[in-house]
Amino acid sequence: MLTLSGELWVDVAAQPLRLHFGQLQPGQSAKRPLSLVVTKPEAVEVKRVSLADERFTVEPMASADRGRRSYEVTFSGSKKLGAIQAALVVDYTGPDGAEQLEVPIFCQVAGDLRYPRSTSLQKVGGRYQPETLVVASRSNKPVRILSAKDPDGLLAVDVIESKGAQAKVRLSVPEGREPTSSGGKVELQTNDPLEPLVTISYTLQTAQRRRGLGPRQPLGSH
Repeated sequence: MLTLSGELWVDVAAQPLRLHFGQLQPGQSAKRPLSLVVTKPEAVEVKRVSLADERFTVEPMASADRGRRSYEVTFSGSKKLGAIQAALVVDYTGPDGAEQLEVPIFCQVAGDLRYPRSTSLQKVGGRYQPETLVVASRSNKPVRILSAKDPDGLLAVDVIESKGAQAKVRLSVPEGREPTSSGGKVELQTNDPLEPLVTISYTLQTAQRRRGLGPRQPLGSH
């Protein structure tokens, strides 16, 4: 066996390879720097740097290095909650003709509420174990769950605590009821003006299905 090592030669490389704007509040704008490293400036010409998503703009910055082009990418903000993905496209010509380089862009617009996007109920000893969900406020404002339900009727959804900056909801399979599907979603009506309706998906699992998967990991927060 012969092991080889080396460097992959590219005409244009982005630094960083991906742009992460992190978690932003609704309407919040942000800026990130980006550099394009041209390996052979005499043989490679960057024609255009563009973004199809109108929420992002890119502006060239002054650079004394001929082999490095500097830019500033701006996110103008969004009032819509959720994950945002875009791509910055670099059109250039090199020894092999016209080429393109894509730089992925990620950011998350989050409201005031924190809650798990999904959860699961495990079946142990012939019964599904109840699961408790926590809905909390990033700003420490009072959180109220006005109503809670499973539209499919598989689970009982009960508000067990609604005090201060967090509320707790208990999911359970009613005794004597055998679910007809392996999952669904619960809907929570809240007092939050940006997220009056919170939807959390759930799955029903047996203990055997989780064997060999290692310890249960904490759920991500929205």
